[in-house]
Formats: sequence, C-alpha cells, structure tokens
Amino acid sequence: MIASRIDRPESDPNPGPGGGQVVRARRATLDEVPALVRLRGLIPAEVGVETGVPDAPWRTASAEWFAERLRHPGVFAAFLVDDPALGVVSSAAGTCDRHAPGPAILSGLQGHVSNVSTGPRRRRLGHARICLDALLGWFREEAGSR
Repeated sequence: MIASRIDRPESDPNPGPGGGQVVRARRATLDEVPALVRLRGLIPAEVGVETGVPDAPWRTASAEWFAERLRHPGVFAAFLVDDPALGVVSSAAGTCDRHAPGPAILSGLQGHVSNVSTGPRRRRLGHARICLDALLGWFREEAGSR
C-alpha cells in the first residue's frame, strides 16, 4: 500500500483528510466497481461532455468493463483513495499489454495508465498522485511491466 502525508492549513474549508494525516491508496475490488464508474464519469464531464442519467447505457458498459478486468489481477489494477466522510474520492487504473519485445522492454509487457480521477471536493490534495504512484509501483513490482 502506498502512503503519503497530506498537510493542509487549519483554515482549509474542505473538511476531511489533512492536517498531517497519512493518506493511502488501496487496490480496488469488485465491490468498488460503482465508485470506479462514478469517478470515470467525472473525466468527460470536466470537458463539457454530457454523461447522462444515473442509468445511462455507458455506465452499465463501464461497470461491466471494470468488473471483467478486476477479475484479472495480473494484467489490470485500479487503486483508490478513501475519505472517511465521502468514501472513495480518487482512482487510477491501468492495464498491461504484450507488445513486440524491444531493447528497453525485453518482455514486451507495457503498462498503460487510464482513468485517473479525483472528486471535486478532494482535488489538489495529492490523492490522484498517490493512486498513480501505487499503480506505477504495481506495474514495476507485481506486473513486471514498464
């Protein structure tokens, strides 16, 4: 588990982790598929793409996509940060794909980062960085990719 200390001033208007608390990323499970879909929806919404109603077809397809990949922990991982008051507030996901071996990557196994997102109430606190650091560590140490 990757951890980082988040220091925020006492005058911070957003209650939650801070004031020197240690924030940790943890590996997502099938139980977190709804949170992954919710955070995934923030990405297009930030650039003005309408994400639709709570039961929009893309959400069902996204939930199926995440659930299928979470069943293959050797080639897919997602890391989350929890907030005591808000639940899952940040995520980063990634998958490993085999490509032709090359001089820098003899195995041909390459990691690809996707779905890095943080809820609006917890942005600019380093949560996405913590998730991404955990994902990059997984690529190197567990998946054996670059």
